[in-house]
Amino acid sequence: MDHYIDIRLHTNADMSVKELMATLFYKVHVWLARHAQGRIGLSFPEADKALGTVLRVHGTQNDLLIFAMGDWRRTLLLWISQTPVQPVPSHAQHCSVARVQRKSANNMRQRAMRRHGLTLEQAIQRIPNTAVEPLNLPHVDIPSSSTGQCVRFFIRQQPAKEQALGCFSAYGMGQTGKTVPYFN
Repeated sequence: MDHYIDIRLHTNADMSVKELMATLFYKVHVWLARHAQGRIGLSFPEADKALGTVLRVHGTQNDLLIFAMGDWRRTLLLWISQTPVQPVPSHAQHCSVARVQRKSANNMRQRAMRRHGLTLEQAIQRIPNTAVEPLNLPHVDIPSSSTGQCVRFFIRQQPAKEQALGCFSAYGMGQTGKTVPYFN
């Protein structure tokens, strides 16, 4: 993780920044799943309540040179600009970037029915829709490759005290606390 590429979205009258980031994130995910073998991580340097307009891609120089020429860019060229592969600044800190999955009331009810032999009515009484607290994290809505349904992908990005090496998921997220360099 000694190099990075920044991909910046250009605002567009046809699509919102949120839609553009979701499209970019999905295209990058598909490429990572096919080619990266856990060696490339992602971060969002502008993330706050939303993910922002920059997707930062982390990896080795060689991995990022291959990524930079990938077919993921084909339909996005009008809406993005991409920096060349650059070394991570020496002052960089580290952060973990992870997917956070919200448990839905329906899923919690199904589990209660299986584990405790409850009927649907009993499960609804025990677990109302209000039992699930909303997540106040930035997210993207992307299509599921297996079901075609839209999936809300919540992302938690938080500072880490030290670097933690390891593999990344096909979404470029750190597994079990793995980190990427963080800097502005």
